[in-house]
Amino acid sequence: MPRSIQIRDVDDDVYEALAKRAAEVGLSVPEYLRRKIARLAAATGPRCNIDVPSA
Repeated sequence: MPRSIQIRDVDDDVYEALAKRAAEVGLSVPEYLRRKIARLAAATGPRCNIDVPSA
């Protein structure tokens, strides 16, 4: 069963960049992000390039 994810407080410039990339490939922003997170979830190993602050 599909789940929903909600992301709040996305900066305008970030959203606009995502909207531009989605439009370039003929997708809506939600569909573009669905495909991106599916690829992220399928990746194995430490391939994540997101900076996470150390605790």
